Amino acid sequence: MVVDLLEPLKAYNSSLNEEHKNNTIEYFNSLVVKSGIDIEANKETVKKYYKVVDDIKNVSSAISKKRGLKTFLIIMTIVLSVIAFGLFYLGIELYIPIISAITIAGLDVLFIILIRKLKKEIKALLENKNELVTKSNELKSLAEQQMKPLNILFDWNMPNDIINMSNTIIKMDKFFDINKYIYLKDKFGLDDNSDPTISTLHVQSGEILGNPFLICKDLRQTWFDKVYTGSITIHWTERIKTKDGWKTVHRSQVLTASVTKPCPQYNDCTYLVYGNEAASNLVFSRKPSNLSGLEEKKQDKKVAKEAKKLDTRAKKELMDNDDTTNYSRFSNDEFEVIFGGTDRNNELEYRLLFTPLAQRNILDILNNSKPFGDDFHFNKHKKLNFIQSKHSQSFDYKKSPSWFRGFDYEEVKKKFIEYNDKYFEAFYFDLAPLISIPLYQQTKTKEYIYDEVYEANVPTYEHETLANGYNPGLFKHPKSATTVILKSKIDRKLSGADEITITAHSFEAIEHVDIIMKMGGDGRLHGVPVKWYEYLPLVQ
Repeated sequence: MVVDLLEPLKAYNSSLNEEHKNNTIEYFNSLVVKSGIDIEANKETVKKYYKVVDDIKNVSSAISKKRGLKTFLIIMTIVLSVIAFGLFYLGIELYIPIISAITIAGLDVLFIILIRKLKKEIKALLENKNELVTKSNELKSLAEQQMKPLNILFDWNMPNDIINMSNTIIKMDKFFDINKYIYLKDKFGLDDNSDPTISTLHVQSGEILGNPFLICKDLRQTWFDKVYTGSITIHWTERIKTKDGWKTVHRSQVLTASVTKPCPQYNDCTYLVYGNEAASNLVFSRKPSNLSGLEEKKQDKKVAKEAKKLDTRAKKELMDNDDTTNYSRFSNDEFEVIFGGTDRNNELEYRLLFTPLAQRNILDILNNSKPFGDDFHFNKHKKLNFIQSKHSQSFDYKKSPSWFRGFDYEEVKKKFIEYNDKYFEAFYFDLAPLISIPLYQQTKTKEYIYDEVYEANVPTYEHETLANGYNPGLFKHPKSATTVILKSKIDRKLSGADEITITAHSFEAIEHVDIIMKMGGDGRLHGVPVKWYEYLPLVQ
């Protein structure tokens, strides 16, 4: 089914969401057919397994209660024995205390009998539990064997295959190949991947009507000023005068000092890169406004207030002669304030992109809290567009196939469908601001045709993605005290593979102690030691 995406939010709610869910179910069912698993046999095995698990819980609960009762009786037996012993010797010449001691001793005997009985019952329950655990392990193992033919069919590319099943303008690639990288680099101005403070954790490429995009997740190293503190306690005596005369008092004070030093920090960042030749000179940025989603009256009031500020700016810039770069207000106050983009450098190209339909589409997305609302940054730099949303920072676009595997058919099916639904939702609403713009859909760029032979099969983005899939300890320098940033360098291209060198960038932490002088309450200067760390670069 061909879907009209000129109104992306409406298209998603009316058809795309449901179509993708149906495609996900269809894809999963095709895997089931291919695997040849016996669903009913697995369901029966799993049913027996969960029944045994419930039995284990019930037996464990019974054991816990009987152990608690046994412990209570042991304590009472000890307490009563002490009381009986005391009463007997305390009342050796008194008739009544001796009778009480004998009575309490009788209770002790009864408790001992009950304790022995409980021991036997607990032993029997433990044996029963062990049998049940063995049985549950056997049933789970059988269920795993029943599901194995399906589990081994799960792979990394499933979410993209499902999206491609829908006959839309969005197409996903099997992997990010060298041709698409050169295409993005040469035609659209994508930077190379050489920054030693950034490593690619995940990359997925695709296209919208021939215009390429990437979903990237980077590990980024930056610096921040870390405050280190230290303290000492000082003591002194003072002579003070009281109504009774002079006396010596002891004083103490905690002296605290701090130093600020640079420290590396590491953060993940997921974002979308989209290349399109439309409005190729335009540069602008926007961020979440915190105005969308408010009650209508509150939003109108705040929009009107911000619009007045923009009016003042527009009037001021109107005095200049450059109509291209000077800021000129849209008549749509709501779009101008909530979407933003007021730092644009080219008014003509900005208006070519944000037609009345584009404005309405984007406001629909921003003002609807479901599924995400106004949670994205949008930066355009000439032919490249960058979308960074809050929802994508918390979503894993690279679930390992092992995450889908399981012994329970129904549970595996549920996880598979739920994850792929969330994948499409998160991905689609990163694209939504872009496909809201009709001109982007009307601009169909043809790919370059390259005849030259490249030095690698795939770009360094893919190399680093694979390298980051390994245990970082394989690359980490022995003296490293921080996270590692992995960078790749092509050594040589083989027929079906690339031979590369991975370089791990990290830092060694060198301990230092600064002595900071502080004035104490005793009128003296004291040296307060402050321990801090100097971070020196390491390369492995």
